[in-house]
Amino acid sequence: MIIKLAVFCLIYFPVFFGFCRAQTQEATFLYQKALASYQAKAIDSSFFYLNEALRLDNNFREAYMQRGLLHYEFSDMEAAIRDYTSAIDLQPKESEAYYRRGVAHYQLNESKKAIEDFSRTIQLNPQYHQAYLARGVLYDENNDFKKALKDYNQAILIAPSYPISYYNRSLIYYQLGEESQALDDLKKATSLDTTYEAARLLRAFIYNEQQNFQAALLDCKEVIALNPYSAEAFLHQGNAEKGLGQPENACQSWKTAEKLGNLEVKTLIDENCPK
Repeated sequence: MIIKLAVFCLIYFPVFFGFCRAQTQEATFLYQKALASYQAKAIDSSFFYLNEALRLDNNFREAYMQRGLLHYEFSDMEAAIRDYTSAIDLQPKESEAYYRRGVAHYQLNESKKAIEDFSRTIQLNPQYHQAYLARGVLYDENNDFKKALKDYNQAILIAPSYPISYYNRSLIYYQLGEESQALDDLKKATSLDTTYEAARLLRAFIYNEQQNFQAALLDCKEVIALNPYSAEAFLHQGNAEKGLGQPENACQSWKTAEKLGNLEVKTLIDENCPK
């Protein structure tokens, strides 16, 4: 059975509070009101104050950064890219704007532009581990596993307590047939984040492939305890129960997976469960 394993990268944007240069007093006041509105989830007001601040001072880099964040959060990637580009034009050696623009390009499936921005981020700030992680995802998606592995290794070297780096690297190892190293990374990821559902599901899948059904079952039960609506967990649990010679339990797990929306499990039910 083929399981689709998603590669993903945790991206986060802090609210930009920095003041790098003197602004006009009124523009600065409007910018501060925009930040307060953002924190209060008054997004329309935040947009209004940022637009007014930029009308008064079109060289206000921090306002472009914050407005770019708002555009990103509302899935207007092209507008976000325009604002981040304006910020870059004003301060071309600041890494954060390149990183954010790279993420927006990624959301538009513009892989080449995203890689260029992440590479520029790394050039300006070699300790920016999220940029290595994000670029690694793109290399992975382009099946350039060697480059992806190199970037994940560097991300882990810089930030060894970031669990998603280990998870992403485990996917590379799995695709390269190096299951032992994949399991080592998944163990590390789940030790850093005991609620890491995706890591436990991938590990259960690998354990089932290795016929280590008891270990797979344990991971599935951990996931289900955290998320009783995980169809994938019930699928893997059913596979483990079948391997352990528990056909009734397996059928019950598969039927639960089906009710939760997993369509591929129907074949297992038809072939193994009584009508």
